[in-house]
Amino acid sequence: MAEPDKLAPAPSRSWPALLREFLRELFDVQFGTFLATRMLPGVYGFGILLAALFTSYLVFLRFRDSTWEGLAWLVLGPLLFLGLVTALRIALEFVLAVFRVAWYVEQVARHTQVVSEELPRFGVLRTLLFGEKPSPKPRPGSPKAESPP
Repeated sequence: MAEPDKLAPAPSRSWPALLREFLRELFDVQFGTFLATRMLPGVYGFGILLAALFTSYLVFLRFRDSTWEGLAWLVLGPLLFLGLVTALRIALEFVLAVFRVAWYVEQVARHTQVVSEELPRFGVLRTLLFGEKPSPKPRPGSPKAESPP
């Protein structure tokens, strides 16, 4: 998984290459990479366009019904547009935050695995951290020291 701050594709690649990569990741049934994080700028731009079209259409309809309503919506329309774009931005930032948290959890899990593999070498540290007593070393000549025949 890519680092959370490096989620956008490199701008130097050609459109056909980007399209091939998009389609490959779109139909990746194993979900090896996150496609949503790289799509967020496009989704945001499309959402802004839809909010502008919706607001313009609403103002047009109000003018068709009544001139006074149309004038009122000339003031309310931009406020509606800003509200829609703000709500979209908050929702997309929440999605991005969830993906970033998932990335950081994956990184912590990797480091935890490395530490847990190395921990048995440090018996005293293991005792201090987890309260586990290190297993006693078998003494020569004891039954545990001798291997079964």
